[in-house]
Amino acid sequence: MATRASEIPGGLDGAAPCSMWATVLSGLGRPLARIHVPVPLPRTHDVLLRVLACGVRELDRMLIDGLLPGARYPIIPGHEVVGEVVDMGHHVQGFSMGDRVGVSRLGWACGKCQACLRGSEHLCRLARLTGFTQDGGLAEYVSADYRFCVHLPSGPPVSALAPLLGEGATAYRALRVLREAHRIGLYGSAGATRLAAELAGLRGREAQILRAGSSLAADLDAALVFWPARDLVRDALEAVVDGGLVVWVSEIPDDLDGVPAPLPTRERRVRSVAGATRRDMADLLALLTASPVEPALEVFPMSAAEEAFARLRTARATGSVVLVS
Repeated sequence: MATRASEIPGGLDGAAPCSMWATVLSGLGRPLARIHVPVPLPRTHDVLLRVLACGVRELDRMLIDGLLPGARYPIIPGHEVVGEVVDMGHHVQGFSMGDRVGVSRLGWACGKCQACLRGSEHLCRLARLTGFTQDGGLAEYVSADYRFCVHLPSGPPVSALAPLLGEGATAYRALRVLREAHRIGLYGSAGATRLAAELAGLRGREAQILRAGSSLAADLDAALVFWPARDLVRDALEAVVDGGLVVWVSEIPDDLDGVPAPLPTRERRVRSVAGATRRDMADLLALLTASPVEPALEVFPMSAAEEAFARLRTARATGSVVLVS
C-alpha cells in the first residue's frame, strides 16, 4: 500500500489535506461524478502535485463515453497535467517544493522490453497510462513518478502549457518522423492541427491546414492526419508527391479500421505515430524555451468537466480544451 510522503523518512509534513475534489469515472459507460476522494498517497519515487491545469482530448472523451476498454476503474481522467510540487517521496531527485511540473500520458514504462530499449518507451506493453490505468489530473492533486515528469517554465500561463504535454509532444514526434519533408499538409482536429502548424514553423517547415475536399496538385512532401479524421487519409495520400509519406497520428490502441492502405504504384507510404517519449518532451520544451508558441485554447474551470467534454463530443471545440483550478 502506498504511504503518504509525510510518513516516509525525508517526506514533508503538512503538504496537502486528506481529501480533495475529483472528477471520477467509476466504471465503463458510467456517468462522471465530481466527488470528494482521498488525496493520493505518493510512493517513494512519486511527487505529489497540486493540479493547476489539465488538458482533455478526444482520448479522454472516448474513455468517458465507454468507447475505450482496458481502463482501471474507478479512474480520474486527464493526462495533460500541469502541477506544483507540494510533497515527495524520499527517492525523488531533481525536484523541489514549488516546482512547476508536467505529467503526460506516459506515467511509467518498464525500461527493459524491446520497445523501451529501442527508444520507443511510449509503446511499452507494461506502461502505466495517466488518466487510464493510473489517476490523472481532473482533481485537486495528483501523484506521479518523478522519472516521468518534466520541469516546466514558470513564465507561460499554465493553460498554454497543458496541451504541449499531449497534443504538442505527439505532434512534435510526428514531425520528426517526416524527417526532411518541407511542405506538409495537416488534417484533423482544430487544436492539433493549429499546434502542429506552429511547431512546424519553428522547425522551418511550410505547413498547410487542410480540410475535406481540399484540392492540391500532389505537391506536398508529406502529411499528418490527426485522429479522428481517418476519412482524410486518402485525401492526404492523393495530395503528397510520389514517394511521399502520410502519418496517421492516433493514440487509440489498434485504431487502424478505415485507414487506407498505401499506394504502392506511386511509392506513397502510410505509417503511424502513437504518442511521445520523454526525449520528445524534453526536446520540445527546449525548442519552446527559445521560441514559445501560443496554442489556441478553450479554458474551463475544473468544476466544468462535463461542459468541456460536451464541446469535444459535439466537435465544437475550436482549440485545445483545458480545465484550470
